[in-house]
Amino acid sequence: MKWILLACLLLSFLSCCIGNMTMAEVAELREPMDDKRISKIQFLVGRGYTIVEEQSRTLFINYDDGFLFNLSKETDHCRKFNISSSGYKDDFVAGKINIFSELIFLKEGQQQTFKGQDYPQYKVINAPHALLLRGVTATRFEQFGVIFTPGVTAYPVMPDHVAFRELVELAEYNSTIAGEINPLIFQLDITHLLERIGGVPVCRIKKDRVTELFFAIEKENTLRALFPSQCVGL
Repeated sequence: MKWILLACLLLSFLSCCIGNMTMAEVAELREPMDDKRISKIQFLVGRGYTIVEEQSRTLFINYDDGFLFNLSKETDHCRKFNISSSGYKDDFVAGKINIFSELIFLKEGQQQTFKGQDYPQYKVINAPHALLLRGVTATRFEQFGVIFTPGVTAYPVMPDHVAFRELVELAEYNSTIAGEINPLIFQLDITHLLERIGGVPVCRIKKDRVTELFFAIEKENTLRALFPSQCVGL
C-alpha cells in the first residue's frame, strides 16, 4: 500500500510539473532567441569513443579502456574518471547513481518549432524520485566532474535523420565493450538515448536554456588523434 501511494503521488506531482513546464518551454522556444540563450554541443561518435564538445569543457569518453576525461576550457585542467559502475555497489554513491540515472521518457502529442521547422518532441524526466524531495532546487549530484540535477528536459527530434541507425549501432557497440558502465554516462553521451526517443535530437530544452545539438560519425583513428594533450599521462 505504501508503494502504491508513493507511485500515485509521484505521477500526480510529475503531471503537474510537466504540464507547467510544457507551457513555459513552448512559449520560450517560439520567441526570438538571442545568442546568449543558445549554446551548442557537438557529439563526435565512433567505435570505442565519443567526444562531447561543449562551450565550457570537452568530454573524451574512451569506451575501449573504460575512462572519461573532462577537460576544462577555462582552466585547461584535465581530470580522469573510471566509467565502470563496479566500484559503487554497496555504498552511498551507488544509491545516488541509481536515483540520478533514472529516466522516464514521454512522447509529446504536439510538434515543436525550432528554427522554423516542426519536430516531434520527447520529454525526459531526470531523476523523477528526486523531484519528490524537499528543497528540490538544491538537489544535485556530481560525477565525472559534471553536476546532475532532477528536472524535465525536452528534445525536439528528427525521426528521419540519415545517421540515426548508425548512431544507435555505435552506441550499442560502445556500451557492450565497456562492460558494466555507470548509467550516468548515458546522459553525457546521449547517443545511448536515441532509440528511446525515436530519432536524433536537434536541440535540448531545459527551463529557459536551449542547447543546439550536432552529431558526426568519425573513424576511431580520427577520434584517438583528437585526444587532448593535457590529458596524456593521467
